[in-house]
Amino acid sequence: MLVAASDYDGTLCRDRRVAASDLQAIDDWRAAGHLFGIVTGRDLGMIDAEITKWRIPCDFLVCCCGATMYDDNFRELRRIDMDDALIPKLLSHPLAAASFHFELSRHGQTFLHIQNAASRFPQLGVPFTPLTRAEAMALTGLQLISFTFADAAECKTFTDMVMMEFSGRLRSHQNGVNVDVTDWTADKGEGLVALCALRGWPAPLVIGDSENDLPMLARFGGFTVETAPEAVRARARAVYADVGTMLRRWLR
Repeated sequence: MLVAASDYDGTLCRDRRVAASDLQAIDDWRAAGHLFGIVTGRDLGMIDAEITKWRIPCDFLVCCCGATMYDDNFRELRRIDMDDALIPKLLSHPLAAASFHFELSRHGQTFLHIQNAASRFPQLGVPFTPLTRAEAMALTGLQLISFTFADAAECKTFTDMVMMEFSGRLRSHQNGVNVDVTDWTADKGEGLVALCALRGWPAPLVIGDSENDLPMLARFGGFTVETAPEAVRARARAVYADVGTMLRRWLR
């Protein structure tokens, strides 16, 4: 039995769609007795909406950049909560004021505080609970907070700030102009290591396209897609046209 794990946005889902050829390859992969799952920065509610929309078969999920994991019935297997005392400090940091919104994930549910009319989150079509700034500051039991900035430079500045000022406590995961923040111990690679240890599975084949995928690519000698940035392609073991091509290659 082999295990394959794919990032979602930019890897399995490209140009806002999941290709029929990739879905067929996943079906063929699982029909051969192998397992397939998604590793994502999205929380359970957000990725569930996509899985339902595209009818993606999944044997497991690693969400919130490794802070949560679920089985094939979406039962929670593990959760890493952020330190509640750090939430207001992070949200009130001067650099956080440039984020279009605060997207807060708790137990698979999404809460949202909009700071700027440029925020496109409400148009994504996923369920969320709106919050005032005060309510966002007071929310506890979080697994992830996501920030969105106007450009990559603001995003990088915020990412570096979190890693420096909250070192050992919070970790930032950059993906384009988005920054996901989790507990320091969480990342996609660590989440997959923990899942495979819990289930007794072999090391997975992994594929991703962004900076937040690098921890799992480094852990498992992972792959990427042709549309990934050069910095990611340079650190991948191989580059495939898409997820389906990778799966078919390992089915031979």
